[in-house]
Amino acid sequence: MIHERTESGLSIKAWCVKNQVLEGSYYFWLKTIREDSLLRAGTLAVTGRTEFAELSMKPLETRKKEQGLCAVIHFEEIELVIHNGADPETLETAIQLIKESC
Repeated sequence: MIHERTESGLSIKAWCVKNQVLEGSYYFWLKTIREDSLLRAGTLAVTGRTEFAELSMKPLETRKKEQGLCAVIHFEEIELVIHNGADPETLETAIQLIKESC
């Protein structure tokens, strides 16, 4: 259902009306699928609590000048910056999330 709506190019509201699906049901399944994906990737605590982390954006020139930069991976709109000494489990999780977005 989520994939069909995304591929249709329609807004969630328009797709739900067209396919006789309650918007609340759509959002319930979207949340359920997202949480399941995060649990499988190991990025959501078993408690199910969602937590937020602050991300900072730096100009590309600044990031390139930083010491300890191991690699920068670009995939569509995603940019994964890996620093020397990065935790292997975190790196594996990030790569898995990129694979799942394909």
